[in-house]
Amino acid sequence: GATIMPAFRREDRWLDRPGVLMVHCRKLAKTIDFHSFLKHERDVAEALLAEIDVGIKVETWGFEELIAGSEVTLAELEEKARQNWYLTAREACGRGLVAGVV
Repeated sequence: GATIMPAFRREDRWLDRPGVLMVHCRKLAKTIDFHSFLKHERDVAEALLAEIDVGIKVETWGFEELIAGSEVTLAELEEKARQNWYLTAREACGRGLVAGVV
């Protein structure tokens, strides 16, 4: 939801009554084997760090857009998203993350 919902203004976000919004942090599952020259391996490690840094930025941008105009703070969202935050449609509406429930 946090990836798709921020693409819409809060006034245009609606959930159906039995709907549940789940917000989570981006995850990365990757195995890296280092088995080449050190200079090459440094490039591989730096590319992975760049991927992680961009992922964190994109996650933060989406979170900021999701909470804009709501009572949810970025710190609260980031904390709860680490454990997957599930909000019923009514809770999401009550916290100002969506315009309403249909």
